[in-house]
Order: sequence, then structure tokens, then C-alpha cells
Amino acid sequence: MLKNIAKLSFFCSAAVFFSAAAHSEILNNIRERGVVRLAHRENSAPFSYVDNSGNVLGFTVELCKRIISSLETSKKEPLRIQWVKVSLSDRGEALKNGRADMECGSTTNNAERRREYLFSAPIYIAGIKILSQKGDSTDDLNQLFRKRVAVAKGTTAFKLVDMSNRERLSHIAVNETLEHEEAWSLLRGGKVDAWLADDVILATHRASVSNPQDFYVSKKFLSVEPYGIVLRLEDSDLLKSVNKEIFRLMRSGEFRAIYDTWFQKPIPGKNFNLKLPMNEILKAQVSSPSESLPPTY
Repeated sequence: MLKNIAKLSFFCSAAVFFSAAAHSEILNNIRERGVVRLAHRENSAPFSYVDNSGNVLGFTVELCKRIISSLETSKKEPLRIQWVKVSLSDRGEALKNGRADMECGSTTNNAERRREYLFSAPIYIAGIKILSQKGDSTDDLNQLFRKRVAVAKGTTAFKLVDMSNRERLSHIAVNETLEHEEAWSLLRGGKVDAWLADDVILATHRASVSNPQDFYVSKKFLSVEPYGIVLRLEDSDLLKSVNKEIFRLMRSGEFRAIYDTWFQKPIPGKNFNLKLPMNEILKAQVSSPSESLPPTY
């Protein structure tokens, strides 16, 4: 009996040891190679995009750069960044197959994704809204009965429309797109009646054209979407370092300054200003930094 207990104790201790080793492996690997691989989007301003000169820019990108600067290599040398371009459809796969160590974009932290990935503390709070032609002025899913709607594949917006079709028999004709640009093109071309996406994504595309007044953004959030920096499920030690720097930026006031650069001033390389003040949910997060999600989510 005592022998069996001793064996069990040994195997439990070994499991804890190897689990800890696996968790710290990513930090050791990054420090040894002196390079961190950051996944970014090509056209997801103001969070993550590439300008005309090939520079990777954006709000989340800047936060990721600050995080990397806070990490030290084993030789106390600055880490180099290797940029890995990803899309809406393959951003998660880039983490799973080791092409990227972190994803710096505009990815919502939801229950389904938390089963496969780790998320940093919330860095932005978005909400699903509806963009339509001004003449339609659509404010609610009920107004989309038998209409044509564009949504990006695999997003919360798609799930909302799908749920409305199943539970309310809305008969909404869904146009699934791989990227937001495609949905925007469909709306501008009159091939759909509305586009559902996170409010900041809609605001960015609306502000980018010469006739923003011709498009109407609905008033209320249909859902709350907390964005986070995404990591592999096993990289909990790296997550601690990520959150440590995010909290430092929030407490020091630097986070607000970074926010203003991307949401209250002309976006570098884009020549338009979102004029999007920090919403109350994000203000609360910045005032009292926490890994917790908004109570409404």
C-alpha cells in the first residue's frame, strides 16, 4: 500500500514538473533564438495592418511591440520581431503549427476560442453593429427579415444572424466572406442590404470613403466583443508576461496615449480619423486592470 502511494506521489510530482517545463518552454525558446514571431493582419486597421511601405502597424501591433520590449533574451539583448501575415481564416492555425508565438490583431475572446487558445487581458471592447445604406437605417436584426446580409465567416456576427434565422425564422440571406474587405465591397456595390461586424471595423471602413454620410451605423451593441492578444493554450508563462506589461501600460497612463494615437488621431498611412472615444467598458478595464471579461459578456 505504502509502495503504491509512493509510486503515485512520484508520478504526480513528475507530471507537475513536466507540465511546468512545457509551460516555460516558449519563453526559453524565444530567449534562446532571440526572435519572437508575431502574427498580424494585412488589412485590419486600426488594430493590425500593413502600410504602403510594407510596415506592420496598428493599435494591437504597438501593444505587442511594447510587450516584446519588456522581455529579455538570455544575453540581455533586444528581441527581434519576425512578422507572420495571417488572415481571418488561418490566424489560429498559425499559432497551433508554431508559425507564430502570438497573434496581434482584432480577435474576440469568446468561450469557443478559449477552449483552443489563451487570451490576454482585454485590450479593446467592441460590439456587433449593423452597417447599411442611409436610406435603410437598420437598427435591429428584426429589420433584416428576408434581406441580404454580409458577415465574415466564423465571427460572432455570423452566429447572431444564424441564430436569428433558426429561432426567429428571419429568412436572412447570408453572404459569408473570408475578409471584411469583401463584405464592405458587397455593401457598397448594393449586392447586400447590410453588413454585420464589430463597431470599430464598420467605423473604420465607413470613415475610409469620401461619402461616409451615405452609410448608417446602428446605435446599440447587439453583443459585447472583448479583444485580446492570442497565444497557444500551453503558453501560460508567456501569458503572464503579456498581462504584466498590459497592466503596467494601463496603470502608467501609456495605454490611454496609445489608444488616442489610433482612435482619436489620423491613422498613419490611412489619412482618416475615427474620432472614436474610449467606451465606458474599456475605461473601467483601464482604470482597474483585470484578466476578467466584462460582466455583460
